[in-house]
Amino acid sequence: MILSAKTAYSNCRKKANFYYALCYNVVNLATNKKNMKEAPKQESEKVQLTPEELEKMKKRIQRAEALADILDKKMLDPIIGAFIPEGGDAVTALAGLYIIYEAKQSDMSAWELSKMLGRTGLDWLSGSVPVIGDLFDFVYKSNSANAQALREHFEKIKAEAEGGEVEMIAQEREELREDIEHKRAA
Repeated sequence: MILSAKTAYSNCRKKANFYYALCYNVVNLATNKKNMKEAPKQESEKVQLTPEELEKMKKRIQRAEALADILDKKMLDPIIGAFIPEGGDAVTALAGLYIIYEAKQSDMSAWELSKMLGRTGLDWLSGSVPVIGDLFDFVYKSNSANAQALREHFEKIKAEAEGGEVEMIAQEREELREDIEHKRAA
């Protein structure tokens, strides 16, 4: 079924309004005063995570990366979006929100969470355009980018917990980018 341009625009506008309200509420929840994280402490006052907490966080990230792999690299996101015209992109966006939930559980900043929501929202909104949106889903990998941001957050926390340096984080980030580029090429 081919939708007219006016219908596609109307659907896209409705999704955009809904998504704006959703993002607004999520960011407000993340920055609510009782949920707000304290300002970064001095080096001597940093809170150290226990090895058990680091292991839990690592498992969260592994689950998020596995979901991103299924949705983006195994092409489940564009396939569902193509075969289920109206609801397919909503289903994959809800699955992508799980990655954002795991990021929230890992104490990621509100700014990073809002960027992750923006990526997922762009992926979802692009799917409302009938054919072009499906092609866009094959190219744009929002879930992989969100999982990458979550991994970088974990590596930063892990380095701080182990007393690592910022240079080590930058080096690991570069290695992760090289791994991703290598996997995309394969």
